Amino acid sequence: MPILTYINFGIFPGGVSFSNGFDAKRLLKLYKRDWKQAFKQEYKFFEDSNYAYAKVWLGSMVYYFIYTKNKFTYTDYEYCKLAHEVLHICQVYLVDILDRNTEREAEAYLHTHIMTKCLEAIRQQ
Repeated sequence: MPILTYINFGIFPGGVSFSNGFDAKRLLKLYKRDWKQAFKQEYKFFEDSNYAYAKVWLGSMVYYFIYTKNKFTYTDYEYCKLAHEVLHICQVYLVDILDRNTEREAEAYLHTHIMTKCLEAIRQQ
């Protein structure tokens, strides 16, 4: 069963839309107004991808997406690829709010939090 969920960043302000098992066309129909507008800005990128992350500005708000088109297969590759996309979210997000060269634990905690929430959503399929 496909997944579309919104994951907050826990101790940090913000969040990410995590989807698994939907193609871009179907997701565009499911997103609510603001998320839909943000998704439209990168629609071609998502349509051409199987795994992707994106940071999209819409006015003064920023939207983060982790998109996986195919059903999660629980292989080592799938876990690593998901972790790879989550790492990109952490890298892009945290650079705006802290010095990643001196504060390394924050990134590890955010990565663990997002990965945990993604895996919980996948296991509920």
